Amino acid sequence: MGRPLPYSRTMLTSLCLAFFAIGGDDPILDIVELGNGKKLEGIILQVTDDEIILAQGSRNKSIPREKVSNLSGPRQEYPNYILKLQGLLSSSPSAPEVLDLADWCMEHGLPWDANALQHFALVIDPGNEKAHLALGHKKFKDSWKAKLKSGNRIRWESIQEKRLEFSNAWEFKTAHFEVRAAGPLKDTLLACFELEQFYSLFYSLFQKQVGFHELQNPIKVFIYPNLSEFPPQSGIEGAYFDPNNRVLHTFFDEAVAKSLLHEATHALLFYSGRELERRDPEFPGWLDEGLACYLEAGLGNTPGLVEFDESIIAMHRFQAHRDAGRNMDGLTRVLNYQKSDFWASTGRVRRYAQSYTLVRFLLFSGDDELRENFFRYLSSTYRSKGSTTYFKKIFGKKVFKKIETNWRDWVLETAGPAH
Repeated sequence: MGRPLPYSRTMLTSLCLAFFAIGGDDPILDIVELGNGKKLEGIILQVTDDEIILAQGSRNKSIPREKVSNLSGPRQEYPNYILKLQGLLSSSPSAPEVLDLADWCMEHGLPWDANALQHFALVIDPGNEKAHLALGHKKFKDSWKAKLKSGNRIRWESIQEKRLEFSNAWEFKTAHFEVRAAGPLKDTLLACFELEQFYSLFYSLFQKQVGFHELQNPIKVFIYPNLSEFPPQSGIEGAYFDPNNRVLHTFFDEAVAKSLLHEATHALLFYSGRELERRDPEFPGWLDEGLACYLEAGLGNTPGLVEFDESIIAMHRFQAHRDAGRNMDGLTRVLNYQKSDFWASTGRVRRYAQSYTLVRFLLFSGDDELRENFFRYLSSTYRSKGSTTYFKKIFGKKVFKKIETNWRDWVLETAGPAH
């Protein structure tokens, strides 16, 4: 989009290094160049055919697209980073290849992601000199030493052992996440890479239809070393996103961060809704869980790599919906699911199933009007209009009456006969 970045390679790399030196808390800004030559700095929140929305401090500025001659900065380069990252992780990359991408990130305003990649190079090649030096490690005889927050330097191998405890966990910041994780470095980094790819996926699927903005605040993620050290939330058996402290909580299970991307859906809905309306959003329970189940179903199984296929169906959820029989909830009941309904000791499987199949029906029944109205409804939920009454208003009373029957028939046809 537009011409190349106006920064020189040396200037931008120096700027990124400066951010590392001061802690890297402030975002690197984008530049909107107007036709009259004027340049505006800020965070590009959204780009549409009609306007550019630019955050400048606490204010958002709408700029007519026709007045803009060029857009540049890290948020314009972010899609390229995701493509490069996916290309890297889809193969068996060498440390030099990983470091090449880290250098690219440094040159294009993504220093935190560069830092994660430099660490990943050490997963592949623990003795890689370039990676150690980039991370500020120093060599003493035959071993590399890294600096702790206290200022003391200890052997790199010892640091990795300390990071297996949550009190001494890894801390990585990426473009949109702050991850605190206790576990092997490789597993931690793959989780970080998955989160950024998932962010890109979520925005590519829903931003245009809904109109939410690029996040300005990072999503906090805590990953514990195992289930026994994981702090449960009342009524929830596994991973969860807590909207009160705004943290995604999960744990490593056989080298995988359990339910990471399912819960990331809840986090992304919450954070994008909050930043759009500047208040905590209230998404209907069925929509919140249905979307999370929909996205989870289409994901591949390669660690660190997020590949999504919308045609993949979670058949076990269709079958659970079918097998509910007389206990099957009607449409109005589903539309009124509360989040606490998914924590109940009974009926949880059915509620997850019916939330998922309803989302999938509205998106993929083959009825274009239903799909269009679903996105209209999703957009309204971001603006505090997610009630059953508003659902009926958007879809229309006549269509609403047909949805329940058509949805049930569609589920039974998809699930097939019970065995």
